[in-house]
Amino acid sequence: MSKPWLIPLLCASLLSASACAAVGGEAPDPKTNDKGDGGAKTSVEPEQPPPKLAVELAVASVQVIEDCPDPPEAAPTEAAPTLRADESMAPGVAKPSAEPAAGAARKAGPGFVQPCTQSTMQLTLAVEGDEPQQVRVAAIRLLDKQGKTVGTLSSRKPTAWVDQSYVPWDETVGAEEVKASYKLSLPDWNAVDAAIGQPSFGYMFKLEVDVEIAGELHTLQSPEFPREEPHVIVT
Repeated sequence: MSKPWLIPLLCASLLSASACAAVGGEAPDPKTNDKGDGGAKTSVEPEQPPPKLAVELAVASVQVIEDCPDPPEAAPTEAAPTLRADESMAPGVAKPSAEPAAGAARKAGPGFVQPCTQSTMQLTLAVEGDEPQQVRVAAIRLLDKQGKTVGTLSSRKPTAWVDQSYVPWDETVGAEEVKASYKLSLPDWNAVDAAIGQPSFGYMFKLEVDVEIAGELHTLQSPEFPREEPHVIVT
């Protein structure tokens, strides 16, 4: 006995099986980058940050006494006129005397001024490679014996030790070590005395210095140093 009602169900089953076979299995992997290499997967390596610059940096010494006025910038000197071969100084006319050297000692008298001893900070610096790198002193903090900040200072007039003397420095450094010196301002000593609970003369402090080299900030501390009394000459 035939069962005509089974025919529609059988057709539906056959159509469903054909559709599955036509689709053909797994969906493509969206992570596969097929560039004709057999469907091999490729990945992009993350970009590595540039290596940090190797830096040698230290506070060599600190002297905190006074903050002295900066001397005026030296004006360019004009060359003295030269005499022609047929000219000479008139007989009996004395040659003009030379100007006294800058910083020459002055004798005590009505216009005598006590000497001023400038506060300074010395740094030693060097960086890896021959490419010059820019240097900037970003901040200077005065620390008490417990490492607490009790004042701030600022720096100016950078110089470098060259040929047995300090000369103006453009604040660039390479592989060759630079011995640099900065003039320092003074902190608010009244506030410092209140913070440490005693007079600051003779107290041993440290400086904490932020130095920026090639855009990277380095923080370092100085050796201990005292606040010194100003040097006074008794006349």
